Amino acid sequence: WVMRNRATGLSRQSLRNKHPPRTTRPDGSGFWDCSEAQPLFAETAFDALKISSQGKGVLVASRACHWVIGDVHGCCASLQNLLAVLPSRDHLVFLGDLINRGPAIEATMNLAWTLVSSGRATWLRGNHEQGLIDALEGSAEHAPGLSQIDTYRQLGDALSRQWLNRLKQLPLTYRTDGWIATHAGFDRDGTPNLSIRDPFWETYDGIYGVAVIGHTPRSQVERRRQIVLIDTGAVYGGLLSAYCPETDAVVQVMGAACEAPVSC
Repeated sequence: WVMRNRATGLSRQSLRNKHPPRTTRPDGSGFWDCSEAQPLFAETAFDALKISSQGKGVLVASRACHWVIGDVHGCCASLQNLLAVLPSRDHLVFLGDLINRGPAIEATMNLAWTLVSSGRATWLRGNHEQGLIDALEGSAEHAPGLSQIDTYRQLGDALSRQWLNRLKQLPLTYRTDGWIATHAGFDRDGTPNLSIRDPFWETYDGIYGVAVIGHTPRSQVERRRQIVLIDTGAVYGGLLSAYCPETDAVVQVMGAACEAPVSC
């Protein structure tokens, strides 16, 4: 796993090197460019986070914080690895899109819901969760057929429908002092939009504080003025990233390139 800091570049890393950047794919099948964004390495991370003296690679926070986690997309092994190094008393915020694409969708959903049920985490709705809701309810004119949705294929009809009420409970935003988390951004009127990109990136003025978002994969966590973009393409062989708004710390583990189907 990797923890980044602007001053030193790298504090601690697993035996594997950081995954190299991938080719930009504007069709959404890979990483996107955000030419005005800057890589985000936290100058203040080490003021609040220390490596455990027991040598187990567990971060210890001097105060309770939040960790916002980018798009997991069924990469359950990566999520387990990430959770293993984050402080156990900190609150987790999943930015949505835990489902579809990856090798262990059901296991990912079960793990996330267990964390939600225990009060440890908040699972926000992403466009993939919304797409599954719409398809199961038949309420979206352009929703893909159920047979085209990875989650439906892995879970089957009965289990997918058992999840419907849970998915409909997922909130669209998580807001606290100085920052807000949502899957992709907001329309001009402040309505959360689960698929927006450039119109939000270009116009957001920080009215809700720093906005922490996922949705658009990139090769590294980036900051674009008052927006922090933390989807680093785990399911495409990139990294699964967690970002701490209170400290600007970033913790990352390897994504799906190192995964096989697992049970969580």
